[in-house]
Amino acid sequence: MAQWVVSLQRGGHDIVGVDFSLPALVSAKHAFPDIELLQCDVRRLPFPDGRFGVYMSLGVVEHFEDGPDEVL
Repeated sequence: MAQWVVSLQRGGHDIVGVDFSLPALVSAKHAFPDIELLQCDVRRLPFPDGRFGVYMSLGVVEHFEDGPDEVL
């Protein structure tokens, strides 16, 4: 996840990386201390409607046993 956040941030985009796994976030923040990362569940993102122009989810929705509908 972090490599995409870093790449897009370096490209001038306002970006926040989110992950459910605290160890993954700690590791990413250690490697890239300047990126914005947040631990949360993608089914309940803490951002207001319209905060972002794009939502990109790579390798996430296929992990939900009930399917992707709740996430999408």
